[in-house]
Amino acid sequence: MWFTNGESEEMDPVAGVETTVEHRDEVWCRYTHNSLETWKKINQFKRNVKAGNLEAGKKYTKRVPIKSA
Repeated sequence: MWFTNGESEEMDPVAGVETTVEHRDEVWCRYTHNSLETWKKINQFKRNVKAGNLEAGKKYTKRVPIKSA
């Protein structure tokens, strides 16, 4: 498989010209090593949750002491 994120090269079927297309925050793949295969978008999040909507909270408010053992 081929993977790409950020940008990929796509062939314009009408003009026959290959252009670079930017795909921010997305992962695309080709399932074979054939360069004529089209890129397919992979859902990298469960249940269509975007990374910008996730909030990471702190588990501890104070320093956690390390045991000497």
